[in-house]
Amino acid sequence: SLPTKSFNPDPRKAGSWTGPKEQVSEIVMEF
Repeated sequence: SLPTKSFNPDPRKAGSWTGPKEQVSEIVMEF
């Protein structure tokens, strides 16, 4: 299992993540 904190940055920073952001959303839903 990957660390959610490391993979999921703050919502404000998430805006910068265009590509990874989608993957992060999926990972968050899994957890």
